[in-house]
Amino acid sequence: HPHAHAPARAEHRPHHRGALAPHGRPRGGRGDEGPSPGRRMNLQGGNVIGVGVDLTEVARIRAAHARHGDAFLAKVFTPAEQALCLAKADPLPSLAARFAAKEAASKAFGTGIGAELALTSVAILSGPEGEPVVALDDRARALLAKRGATRLLVSLTHTDDLAQAFAVLVR
Repeated sequence: HPHAHAPARAEHRPHHRGALAPHGRPRGGRGDEGPSPGRRMNLQGGNVIGVGVDLTEVARIRAAHARHGDAFLAKVFTPAEQALCLAKADPLPSLAARFAAKEAASKAFGTGIGAELALTSVAILSGPEGEPVVALDDRARALLAKRGATRLLVSLTHTDDLAQAFAVLVR
């Protein structure tokens, strides 16, 4: 029988509506806070070590670039990322997607941006098919090893107004 070894289906349990605020998210927060500070996601037993997501307004990146120019670009993006994005007719949505990827990566690492991970520690370049390829600096590679991961995978998307990225640390 072809499905003899298929895993049993997960039992469906309806959510307790009382625990949700009127907007449908859990009470007590916006719903995007993730694990409490100092606690990491419990992903034992799988190949995923950490997950992060970020949504960035393109207008925020556009305003920072207009206000600070090349200094902003140098602080946030590697020279390779700048070259890749600035070659586009409108580079700002692509820059915003890369900014979101850096934030998502910092969440997957469980560190945020700061002492352990700089914005330029994670670069998002393009592969042969246009797919996002992650390049890590020495600090990020050390953090990758410390977390027991071998790769950081990302997925990016953007509209004219919003940029989003997911990041996954895998064994």
